[in-house]
Amino acid sequence: YTNSLYLNSDVPAIVLHDAAFAKDIHSRKLPGSYAAINSVPGLSLWHESYAVGDVLGFARAEGDREHRHDWGYGCGACPACDLRAKGWVRYKAA
Repeated sequence: YTNSLYLNSDVPAIVLHDAAFAKDIHSRKLPGSYAAINSVPGLSLWHESYAVGDVLGFARAEGDREHRHDWGYGCGACPACDLRAKGWVRYKAA
């Protein structure tokens, strides 16, 4: 394992998740063993919860909490806000 992070997506949530995974692996004493163990389907849940928690912590610290919309807080102009707004419309229509 290296200190390189390869971004294979333009979706911010996926990039943040991959960065959290790299941060988690890099922080371990035996990163190769940790990564191999986390490739086992049932055992990877611990790592996933850690990565999601890290991403949510970043989103809380960096997210837009000034603009409140019917679907929640956000800038209203980015792809993530657009996705949440569309989901809210579908939810309300159901």
